[in-house]
Amino acid sequence: MLTTASAALSCINVVEALMSVIMGDILKPFLLFHWSPIERRKSIVRSGLCPGKLSRCRQWRPPYICFSKSPSMAWALSAQVENRYSEWDLWMMWSNQIPHGYEKLENEYRIYDRIHKRKIWHVGMRIFKPRHEKTI
Repeated sequence: MLTTASAALSCINVVEALMSVIMGDILKPFLLFHWSPIERRKSIVRSGLCPGKLSRCRQWRPPYICFSKSPSMAWALSAQVENRYSEWDLWMMWSNQIPHGYEKLENEYRIYDRIHKRKIWHVGMRIFKPRHEKTI
């Protein structure tokens, strides 16, 4: 016969087991990707990724670093807006390496803190050649 205390303990054990399964799926680390212009590689290797750097269009300083779960989506969110020949580096990090959390949008993760160089990996590069360069 179960006592009230042992029944409560049994319920707690079941809840803890369920939470472990649920949280294991939710908190399982995943990869995040970021494209940056190749001319920033030396700075990134030295200091990591830092929010607030002047954008390539030189019109604003984003207070975050933009990542996505796939290289192609990260490209669409950042580098694809370029309309001139350019070279880009692809950087990767694990979601559990994010310094102090992030803001999750539909296809974008905005990280507002500096990401140290030891937490990111340089995984590739791409040369973008637009079909028709815009002339100003």
